[in-house]
Amino acid sequence: MFWQLARRVTDSVGKACLAFYLFFMGSGLGFVYFLGSADSFAGIFTGFYTTPTNFVEKNIEWVNPIVDLLIPQRATLFGWCVLLPAVYLLWRFCYEGERRLWPWLAALVLPLPLLHTHSALALVLLCLVGGVYTLAQGPRRKTLLPWLGLAAVCGAAWLCQMLPTVLAQSLDGQHMLRLHFNWINGQDDGTLRDNYFWFYIKNIGLVYLLLIPAFLRAKPKQRWLYGGGLAILALAEFVVFQPNNYDNNKLLYVWHILGCILAAQLLVDIFAEVRALPWRALGLAACCFAGMFGSVLTVGREALSDYRQWSADDMALADHIDENAGSDALFLTSDSHLTPVFALAGRRILCGSGSYVYYHGMDYSAEYNAMRALYETPDEDTLAAWDIGYAVFDSSVYAKFAADESWYAARYDVWYENAACRVYKIK
Repeated sequence: MFWQLARRVTDSVGKACLAFYLFFMGSGLGFVYFLGSADSFAGIFTGFYTTPTNFVEKNIEWVNPIVDLLIPQRATLFGWCVLLPAVYLLWRFCYEGERRLWPWLAALVLPLPLLHTHSALALVLLCLVGGVYTLAQGPRRKTLLPWLGLAAVCGAAWLCQMLPTVLAQSLDGQHMLRLHFNWINGQDDGTLRDNYFWFYIKNIGLVYLLLIPAFLRAKPKQRWLYGGGLAILALAEFVVFQPNNYDNNKLLYVWHILGCILAAQLLVDIFAEVRALPWRALGLAACCFAGMFGSVLTVGREALSDYRQWSADDMALADHIDENAGSDALFLTSDSHLTPVFALAGRRILCGSGSYVYYHGMDYSAEYNAMRALYETPDEDTLAAWDIGYAVFDSSVYAKFAADESWYAARYDVWYENAACRVYKIK
């Protein structure tokens, strides 16, 4: 659907293909940081989060959408599966005048707030700019009625979905909605880690550098569509919609989608004017290399990496738990999202990783504090209060806590032990 959108907007198969790769395989200048030595370059394929599209140490945060968004984030995958055809229908409905399509657009996006709230917000902004475009063309009853129908149907359905979820979370004091400038480059004290423009140049690269000339060369309707993207950019740069600033990239990538379409159109048009075929091919190849090499390395790293999530000892622990612990047993473990107790054996744990629902407004600080206390300053009353059945001691526990295992060893029997862990049975 991304390709279909780009083809429809540019009226060109070639431009659509280039836009497709500029987005899904596009990257900035992060690869330059790895060209200093052979060891540094090899680190792309052997290190942990040291890729040209995800190198936090150098403030490279613009990740590859395949590797870091679509594969690991189901909500983004589901949201874009709806958002991209929705923008395609919006283009035809608004900018090509096919008003009969509004019921299909409305039906398609009815579940979008629950699938992916950021995509729903991005679509609202695109529709608002599209509505302004319609008014600018001379409002007539026939042109405004479809917009009113779309707004009424989606507004009613979306409000019912968002009142008990998104809006409730945003207003419950969990810092879900607040002002913050310049996405992940802007620090909480108002300072910037990098110059504003340099941050996006080195993160997005070629596409970002081409945005202004691409916008100036674009057709009026294309500019209006990209205007919706600029509205998304402006909002995402000043307002944060969740506790984690980084998650505003779910808005920024929608702006980037539209920028890739305009940049691809500009590149194809420029090189089409080069008469010598070898020079045309060389120029396009150079642009593709500059605009995609970082993502090529990132995707290559994912294809070659051989990380082991769980060891044989982890799997042996999970098997033992599966065979010998009750289905409702509660384990004291670290809050690692890879703990085999939960991830492999499917048993309850006292406190899970803060990487997930905590950032959607669920406060489980009480569970976290209890977990820390039970490892560092344990006592029987707290164990009983939380109804802990088993206590696990492994490398993830010692990496995070100054754990007092001797307290448990003096009071409880070892229920299971291998080279990687010991588990004490509390009751």
